Amino acid sequence: MWDNDLGEWWNYWGLSEMATAVGAAITGNGIVGATDVRGLCADGSAQRVEAKDQWHLGSCTKLFTCCLWAKFVELGRCDWSSPVASYFMSEFPVDDDWQTVTVGDLLQHRVSVASDLPRSVMYEHWHHTGELAIQRTSIAMEALSSPTRPISYPVYSNIGYILVGAIIDRLGVGPFELSLQEHLLDELSITSAGFGPPPRIRGHRARLRLGPFEFGRSSPRDPQNTYSDNPAVYSSAGTLYMSLGDVLSLLTALVDPAVELLPLETCMKVLEVSCIHAAKTAMQPPEGSNTRFEIVGSNTMWSSAFVFDLQERRASAVVANDGRTRVVNAVARLAHRLVVNSATAT
Repeated sequence: MWDNDLGEWWNYWGLSEMATAVGAAITGNGIVGATDVRGLCADGSAQRVEAKDQWHLGSCTKLFTCCLWAKFVELGRCDWSSPVASYFMSEFPVDDDWQTVTVGDLLQHRVSVASDLPRSVMYEHWHHTGELAIQRTSIAMEALSSPTRPISYPVYSNIGYILVGAIIDRLGVGPFELSLQEHLLDELSITSAGFGPPPRIRGHRARLRLGPFEFGRSSPRDPQNTYSDNPAVYSSAGTLYMSLGDVLSLLTALVDPAVELLPLETCMKVLEVSCIHAAKTAMQPPEGSNTRFEIVGSNTMWSSAFVFDLQERRASAVVANDGRTRVVNAVARLAHRLVVNSATAT
C-alpha cells in the first residue's frame, strides 16, 4: 500500500528553483488524500506557505464549471446537446449558425469563437463594477451576433466558457457563482474557494516576454492590483482559487465511486469533455493506461495541472505561484509523475 509520502517531489525538473511556492496532492484507490506544500509566499518574502493556503487554479476552473453543468444535466435542467441559441433568442438577435452549436461543443472547445476578449474590452471589464451576470450577457450578445460553426478539433477558448457561465445564469437557479457554490462546492464541503488572486500566496510572471521567449521572473503580483488576474467576468473560465485539500475533494469525487457526486458514467463524460485525453503521454508506465486525462491552467502568473487515471482510479494535482511556460510544463509533467508513482508503489 502506498504510504501517502509524496517523496522529494519538489526536486523534479528543478520546480522548487523555478517557483517560490509549489504544492502537490494525490488521491484515489488505496490512498487517503495526501497533500504537501513547499516554499515561500512570494519572492523576497519570509512567509512560508501553509497547508491551508489557497492556490490560483487558472483554467483548471473549467473542470469545476463542467462538473456544475453535469450536475444540472443530472437534475434534468439541461442537456449536453442543448443548443446554445435556445438560451438567448428571446433576449437578443442570435446568428442562425448558433442553432447548430451545443453547450457540449462549448465545453469541449469545439466551436469557432475567439479565444479571449479583445484587449480593449478586457480593460473595460477589469474596471467594470456591474453584476457579472450582466457582463456575461453583454459578451454573449457580441459573440452570438457573429457567424460560427461547430468544429471537429478543439480550439481553446475562454469566451466559450464565459458563454457557458451566461447559460448557467439562465437555468433559473441564480448567477453562475451562486450556482457553483450551492450545487457543487457546498456539496463537496469546499470552504476555501474564491475568485481572483489568492490573499496570501502571490503570483509571478516572466519579467520580459518577446514572442515565445521569456526572460527572468517578475516581482510578486499584489493581489489588490486590478491586473493581478483576468477580469472577474472570467469566473467560469479561469479565476477560481482554493486550498489543495479542497481541490482533492473534487478530484476524489471524480475517481472514487464511493463519493456520490455524479454517476460513474457522468464522471467519465466530464473528463472526456473538459480534459485532454493523455493516453499517449511520455509519462505513462510501459503497460500504459488508456484512460489518462489532464487539464492544465495558467493565467501567466500561476500554474496548475490535474491528472486523472481512471484505470487506476487515481488523480493528482500540482500547483505553483509562477506562470512562466517552463513552470507550467514542469507542473504538468509532475502531475503525471505522481499518478504513475502512486500506481507502481502499490
